[in-house]
Amino acid sequence: MKPLHSLRSISLWAILFGLPLLSARAQNSATEGTDFYVTFTSNNNNTDNVCQVRYVVANTCYITAQYGDGTYLDNHVQYTPGVYTRDTDKSKTYSDNMSTGASNRMLHITSTQNIGVYALNMFVYTTDATAILPVTTWGTDYTLIGNSGDSYVTVIAPTAGTVFTIRNAAGTAVVSDRATNTASPVYHYVVSGDLTGYTVESNENVAVFSSCRCGSQVTTGACDHNYEQLYPTHTAGKNFFLWNLSPKYSTANTRDKVVLLALEDGTTVTKKVGATTTTIPLTRHQTNSFWLDTTVHVNNSSVPVALTSDKPIIVNHLLGYAPTIKWWSPVEQLVTQATLTPFIAAGSSVITLHQLDIMIRAGSQQNMIIRETRNGVVTTPGLTFYTNTSNSNYVIASRQYANTDDVMIELLNPSGFIAYMTGYGPAETYIYSAGSGAFNLQNYFTIATKTQPSSDTYYSATEASTHTFVPADVITVKRTLERSFTQIRWLIHNVPYTGVTENTNMNHTLSFPASLFHCGKDSLVMSVRYAGASVDSVYTGYVWMDNALEASVIGIDGSLSVCQGLTTNLTASSAALADPIFKWYASQTSTEALFTGATFATPALSSTTGYYVSISGQGVCETKAGKRKEVVVTVAAALTPGSIGSAQTICYHTTPAPLTQLTAPGGASGTYAYQWQQSADGVSWSDIPGALSGASYSPGALTADTYFRRGVTGDCGTTFSAPVLIRVIPTPTLNTPNNKEACVNTPVSSTVFTSSTPGLTFSWVNSNPSIGLAAGGSGNQPEFTALGAGQATITVTPYNNGCAGTSVSYTLTIHPCVIPVNPHLR
Repeated sequence: MKPLHSLRSISLWAILFGLPLLSARAQNSATEGTDFYVTFTSNNNNTDNVCQVRYVVANTCYITAQYGDGTYLDNHVQYTPGVYTRDTDKSKTYSDNMSTGASNRMLHITSTQNIGVYALNMFVYTTDATAILPVTTWGTDYTLIGNSGDSYVTVIAPTAGTVFTIRNAAGTAVVSDRATNTASPVYHYVVSGDLTGYTVESNENVAVFSSCRCGSQVTTGACDHNYEQLYPTHTAGKNFFLWNLSPKYSTANTRDKVVLLALEDGTTVTKKVGATTTTIPLTRHQTNSFWLDTTVHVNNSSVPVALTSDKPIIVNHLLGYAPTIKWWSPVEQLVTQATLTPFIAAGSSVITLHQLDIMIRAGSQQNMIIRETRNGVVTTPGLTFYTNTSNSNYVIASRQYANTDDVMIELLNPSGFIAYMTGYGPAETYIYSAGSGAFNLQNYFTIATKTQPSSDTYYSATEASTHTFVPADVITVKRTLERSFTQIRWLIHNVPYTGVTENTNMNHTLSFPASLFHCGKDSLVMSVRYAGASVDSVYTGYVWMDNALEASVIGIDGSLSVCQGLTTNLTASSAALADPIFKWYASQTSTEALFTGATFATPALSSTTGYYVSISGQGVCETKAGKRKEVVVTVAAALTPGSIGSAQTICYHTTPAPLTQLTAPGGASGTYAYQWQQSADGVSWSDIPGALSGASYSPGALTADTYFRRGVTGDCGTTFSAPVLIRVIPTPTLNTPNNKEACVNTPVSSTVFTSSTPGLTFSWVNSNPSIGLAAGGSGNQPEFTALGAGQATITVTPYNNGCAGTSVSYTLTIHPCVIPVNPHLR
């Protein structure tokens, strides 16, 4: 076991709340995200060693934590708001004093909502921890501050094809062009000594961890494990405030140590303590260290150390009585919101007290809000801020928490703040920053628009929610990098852009026409060759574009007027794009397209219908919902033929009554042409020459049954009325009866009339009623008794449904004498 002068150090960063940027330099923490990688570098290889991860969950989400070998710590597990500590399988995440080489020992953590993650490499009395940075904050260029003892630098490169180089403080490559692969994405490099001034340069964004197995800055000889995920070099700053955090338990040494590292030659740092000012000149990768006096702490006469540099520097803060190590956050990296919690470790721990320290701009005390949640109960304690005698522009406050106070702390100040949580114990300590250090983590340049809205709107280069540009915008870029470079290139959607002139002035701005960017999320890349570097550092930001064309550029061909029940083809075209893509929708706000393509065949339409077409193309957004081109297809009412009279029955070769219009035609355009037709069977029809009258038609004399109908032609074709049948009764014929003779006073038999046409009726006329037969009658001639001599002509007329046929006649002769019976007469 190590001596008791040991500590634990932890870096927990606040959770991004998503508020807009309220100050030119203050911003939300960028250390919250949805995608993280963590590995645990060397510590004591002991069975009691524990490797833990800590989730800070603001919104209910599902978390997946997968080891490098494909197994899981969490597999899509739901977490509700709170703080959670998870023990990992250290054999899958911990190097076990592994020598230089590659492995897959890591944990990949993803979440469906933004979360904060940090990790603890714990062994009693020799423990340290770190914030875990989301992949969106990684970089390609890292500079290390280390500690004495066996030291390790670990690179996680999950992107296939990543090539990186590790250089020592002299710039010599100790690992040259190391290529990684997805099977072994973790690479450890071990050196016996201090890693300060070492660099990691990569062609892709990577995560870098540094550790020291037994590091110490105190004079007692005690040492401790130091472990931290590093921030990219571009997060360095120029202004710092530091105060003593050690004097809680130690009797051996109550002072903290500060180490400065310059990134460039010709760096001058001014140190001010109260009214005392000291100048520190530094060259590239040169360090300077000093102790913080016990009076430099937070109380009624707060006297922090103020550091001001003319070039970016890295500041390392080491607690004195137990060598916790922490990159200190520049004042440029004030944040507006953060969520943090004391580290309540699962397992062995000797931490007995936690302290929160907050630094804000003077005058913004009334804006500083602190909210604490314990077991669902929310309180809002007050804070007392103390004057900063080294710089009156900033004030500092502190607040303490018990060892087991598992509280979630939310901080809000639109004017910005930096906060630190420190854990104290008799033999170990930790410290982590709360959301600060985030200024350049989120984006390496600041983007603004001049035309929409009218004033500059600064927004995150990694989040799409705050602003989407349109082609009329001018996008202004202001670099937040301050390191010297020998060359720089800008790339828009990965194509080099030569339309801007770069220089080394930090305040220099560059303008890009928004019309250069493609639809949706497009990349804006800065490729920089820093002074002294051998490879470019590539930083990618994103611009969200809405460059949709106006719907007026779309032309439509095809019939926009159709008849009911018919279809039409609509064809869209545009000269605005070389290869336009057209989508057809049922409404302005429909999300599902009816058809994609230039020519859209409508279904059969029963009523007037509107369709909406959008246009998009290579790099051009689709027309927004609500702004699509409307195409209205007018559907004419169905053509109706009207009606033309009722059925008739006529006698052979007579003229029927005219066929007069009962109801007029309708529908279509209202202008019609007519053609009357006739048919013998109601199936096969023929036009009646000259029968073009609309209202009625008068047929001539008919000799057979005939069907008639009227054809009506309009814009939607031709339709026909219901047919009308004129039935023609054939002329009836009668078989001529035989003549008869009889004597006076003898009976004369009846005469039955016959015909080949059934169902006829008959009428007859007697020319000589004196013979005893009536002058006329209907039906058959009846039997009678002859009364007088003479001859009579009987004329018979047949009738078929009232239509008279050809009359026939026969004679009846009555004799005055008695004659022999004739076999034909009785």
